[in-house]
Amino acid sequence: MGRPVATTDRFKAAAGEIEALLTTAERLLLDATTRFDEGAPVTGAEALAARTIANRHAVAAVTLATRLLGNPALSRDNPLERHFRDVQSAQVHAPQEDVALQAIGTAALAAAKPPSSPPPTPPDSSPPPTPPDSSPPPIRPVSSPPSTRPARWPAPRYLRPNAHR
Repeated sequence: MGRPVATTDRFKAAAGEIEALLTTAERLLLDATTRFDEGAPVTGAEALAARTIANRHAVAAVTLATRLLGNPALSRDNPLERHFRDVQSAQVHAPQEDVALQAIGTAALAAAKPPSSPPPTPPDSSPPPTPPDSSPPPIRPVSSPPSTRPARWPAPRYLRPNAHR
């Protein structure tokens, strides 16, 4: 080629993507740990979400770098080979991603659940007692209480921008 590969558009774009992935992962983790160190509440779902996204970004970044370099990246003499092996282990540490996502989803659904409405009040007059061998009385329509559900459910806290501030 006559010039260093790092000057090609392909390598510049890949370096930009790797930087974006790693910077985002770092900021997610630093935000959660800084809030924790300052005594601000950090839920388990928030911590798991930060860890899950950071793991995904780290794996994607190192995989992209490995693919970009090709076979030389897998040589034991190349430091990238060690990073590639190390980052793969992030996916198998407990709790694994499927368990973490289930916990995050459970928390998100619980946060988005509408407040339970009180049970309907019984009518003023009680229905007459039913004789033992007769059919049940007809079902009377009951007016529903007004809906307390907001027009749009709010997003879970960890999905809202600047929710921790």
